[in-house]
Amino acid sequence: STWGSFFLFIFFPMSEKWKSTPKYLCPFCKIWISDNKSSRSIHENGLKHKQNYKEKISKSFAAAKESDKEKDQLQKELARIDRAARQAIKESNPNEASKFKPMLKNYYNHRGEEQEEEEERQEEEGDRAKEKEEEE
Repeated sequence: STWGSFFLFIFFPMSEKWKSTPKYLCPFCKIWISDNKSSRSIHENGLKHKQNYKEKISKSFAAAKESDKEKDQLQKELARIDRAARQAIKESNPNEASKFKPMLKNYYNHRGEEQEEEEERQEEEGDRAKEKEEEE
C-alpha cells in the first residue's frame, strides 16, 4: 500500500498551488456565489435578487431626482443673490451700474439665454428711464 501511494505521487503529482473555485459578489444582494454560468443564472432569476435589483434602481433614480432638485434650488438662490447684488450696485452708484455684468451667467442657463438677455434689456431700459426721470 505504501508503494501504491508512492506510485501515485510519482506519476500523478499534486499541483504546486491550491486554487479555489472563483467566486462572484452580487452587487445588489452583497452575497458571494460560485462564478459559473449556472450559479449566476439561478441567483439572478431568484425572487430576492430581483427585489434587491428593483430597490437599488429605484433608489438611484430617487437620488438623481433629489440631486437635480438641489442643483436647481442652488442655481435659483445664486441667481437671486446675484440680482440683489447688481441692484444694490445700481442703487449705490447708478453711473457705474452699466459696468457690472452678471457674474454668475452660467447659473441662469436653466432659464434659457434668450429669456436672460431679454430681462437684461428690460433692466437697462428701466435704468435709462429712471435716469431720464432724475434728470428732468
